[in-house]
Amino acid sequence: MKERFRFSNTHWFVILAALVIVFSVMLAAATFIENGYGTEAANGAVYQAIWFQITGFLILCLFPLCRIIHIIRSRGKTLSLLFYSGIIVVFIGYTVTQYAGHFGMLHLREGAISREIQTSESFLDVRIKNDNEPVFLKTAHQT
Repeated sequence: MKERFRFSNTHWFVILAALVIVFSVMLAAATFIENGYGTEAANGAVYQAIWFQITGFLILCLFPLCRIIHIIRSRGKTLSLLFYSGIIVVFIGYTVTQYAGHFGMLHLREGAISREIQTSESFLDVRIKNDNEPVFLKTAHQT
């Protein structure tokens, strides 16, 4: 009776596949929303939505679980482990960018250098100069 309710690797794979399909549909919907209504609408409706972030987190958790179980069961799959480790690194990069990055636009011409971005967030930049040398520099973020 206990074997009946135990999740096997196949069950986890089916759940993961469904999450990846849902995530892909959400990304496609965000693209159409962005084309029709602008970046702010897509950002508010999809990218910053809690269900989008939960789906990404579940994929990030289930993907290594499925791959590690599969690779442990079948020996000689080191290249497969390397490939899927790269995909895990991409999802970790997505997570870091989502929570630690800034949303904005950087306008550059070919060969140009810029240290400024246009963003909807408020920032305060304070510089105190002593004989034309910067002594104190602080950038504060207002929420």
